[in-house]
Amino acid sequence: MASLVSMFYPNTLVARRLAGLCGIAIIGLCTALQNLPEAHAEQRPEQMQRVQELMKIGRYDEAQELAKAYIKNHPDDPKMHFTLGLIFTNQAKWQQAIDVFREMTHEFPDLPAPYNNLAVVYAEVGHYDKAVEVLKEALEIDPVYAAAHENLGDIYVTLAALSYREAMASDGGKQTAQAKLTVLTNLVPELPATHQSPAPTSPPDPRRHDAGGDATSAEIERIVTDWAGAWSAQNVDRYLSYYADKFMPPLGKSVGVWRAERRRRLVAPSYIRVAVRHLQIFVFTPNRAKATFLQEYQSDYYTDSTRKLLKLERLGGEWKIVREVTVEEPRHGSQRP
Repeated sequence: MASLVSMFYPNTLVARRLAGLCGIAIIGLCTALQNLPEAHAEQRPEQMQRVQELMKIGRYDEAQELAKAYIKNHPDDPKMHFTLGLIFTNQAKWQQAIDVFREMTHEFPDLPAPYNNLAVVYAEVGHYDKAVEVLKEALEIDPVYAAAHENLGDIYVTLAALSYREAMASDGGKQTAQAKLTVLTNLVPELPATHQSPAPTSPPDPRRHDAGGDATSAEIERIVTDWAGAWSAQNVDRYLSYYADKFMPPLGKSVGVWRAERRRRLVAPSYIRVAVRHLQIFVFTPNRAKATFLQEYQSDYYTDSTRKLLKLERLGGEWKIVREVTVEEPRHGSQRP
């Protein structure tokens, strides 16, 4: 996979320093593909090989069109989505690459690889703060993901060097900052000269641990239970009140469109019953947490059982849902509630 990294990523500092994560991420992604339906497995090698051949000879536009056509017919194939992101990355089409990898974090939320590659692109365009945040999200999914830990360290090294350069501009810290910068430059010879994003805070230690005490877990459990209760009662206003103003709906929908859609879906059935089973709560900081659970939904015309992930933040003293992800597609049923 190392050849794929050198082939697909531009020869710049951050891309090279983070290239290891891209190679590891591709391996991890391939492992994740083993459970895809056999029909997809039969078609994938020929299509993927052709796309990669086009990329090798620099025919990126053709590779892009072939990848998009395949994705249209097989939207649940993460590897081709991933490859499309690589095509845009190699063309330095940063916004398109960001869009692909960010969409993958919605569509394949249990895979850490898209978060890592999104971090590569953010770092490439100087958005180190955003790169740090998505690497933290990768570590929430897989706390022992060594590549994400290493790349997070690489970004902090870059940020440290940029701060030392700023310190050198002042009389007070010139000598000590120069000494520290020399050490970092020996470690990373081609550090960037400028920085346009604010320095991030230190990353939390993602683990199954309540950073705010048992009371925090109990509070979040109550929020999730009440959220499901409002849904079951078809109390639309109370249900929507559990979502933050900055909530990110799936598939790029606006919050307004999403709220209107949810309102219609809550009032349409004659009854709704939502049960939360096997609830697990992960508190990363006093203001950031997530909850995962089995959601059992039943109405007069539809029933399903699916895994859900809620990301929550404490905003204005209240826990609010900032992201809602279906981790597994419904096991049965004809339409999503």
